[in-house]
Amino acid sequence: MSFCNSKNIVMSKNKNPKIVYPQLLNPATGEFTIDNEFVISNKTTIEDLKAHFGEKMSADNLGNYSVRNVQIGELYFIFAFAFSNNTIKNISFVLRDNPYDEIASWDNFDEQEQKEEGKFMKKWLADQIRIDINTYAWGKAGTSYDFHNLSTSCSINYRDVITGEKLKQILFRLWT
Repeated sequence: MSFCNSKNIVMSKNKNPKIVYPQLLNPATGEFTIDNEFVISNKTTIEDLKAHFGEKMSADNLGNYSVRNVQIGELYFIFAFAFSNNTIKNISFVLRDNPYDEIASWDNFDEQEQKEEGKFMKKWLADQIRIDINTYAWGKAGTSYDFHNLSTSCSINYRDVITGEKLKQILFRLWT
């Protein structure tokens, strides 16, 4: 597996080639750009995802949704979306530079490949965030390693947006 198949290569200061991927995650807002017509944010609803991904999206019995092999530029993603009261709370994803095998199993598992993918995802997310913190006004972004499944994933966790009537109720309770 190689993560260097991008045509967006520039030279860094130390003369080594550096792969440059498009900016998909806005660290100021937490918005994740899927394409020119669809951006996921803390305001994205289940209906928004269904309208964009259609039949590609599947749901589990817990109300979580996922979509596989979403191509963005030269990268392929598997996304999992978690909601609470039709409000997005979490996006978990993995990414690589070639499509995911639809029939993955422990029989074709390669621990070294998983470690390389994990390193790539950590580097990719760090490049997207551009700063060395992971907590923002809109929520958190980071990577985690699952020791049970021996795999790394990225996640974006959105905080509750408190506005309008909900904000009024909270302030009323504080002052009464």
